[in-house]
Amino acid sequence: LGATVHVASLRGARTLPVEEFLTGYRTNALAPDEIVVAVELPRPGEDVLFACEKISKRHDQDIATVGAALWLRLAEGRVVEARLAFGGVGPTVLRARGAEAALAGRALTAESVAEAAVALAADIAPLGDWRGTAEYRLVVAQGLLRRLHLRATRPDLPAEVAAFAEAV
Repeated sequence: LGATVHVASLRGARTLPVEEFLTGYRTNALAPDEIVVAVELPRPGEDVLFACEKISKRHDQDIATVGAALWLRLAEGRVVEARLAFGGVGPTVLRARGAEAALAGRALTAESVAEAAVALAADIAPLGDWRGTAEYRLVVAQGLLRRLHLRATRPDLPAEVAAFAEAV
């Protein structure tokens, strides 16, 4: 999403793009004497469709099975630029560059999103664990991309469905 991480130590300060800061599973580019002093995330402009999603077994206080940060810059109904990042589908958060390319320059339609969802399957290779199988995680990630399309084209639909058990 264009985030930058500001780090500092007694030796001085430096700024890194988040893609350079996160180096692997539970690893980062911090030197032993450095601390994170700020994370800067640019505010989306008026021409940006932006959503963050978390899918987990429990609504609160749970590790995400799949997470997504989806950012589309639009002009006249066309995707000018796409940034699609997914967590829970690899060792670190992954950019879905193939899906981004599938959307770039195209109208935001069900067809273009479906093609991006197919490309997403080549971008990520989720592992399965107790939270969800690899196949489930892929389907969920593709569904979150479709949900973004629905947010843009069908604002009348609820973005979330909550189920409540009735007292018997």
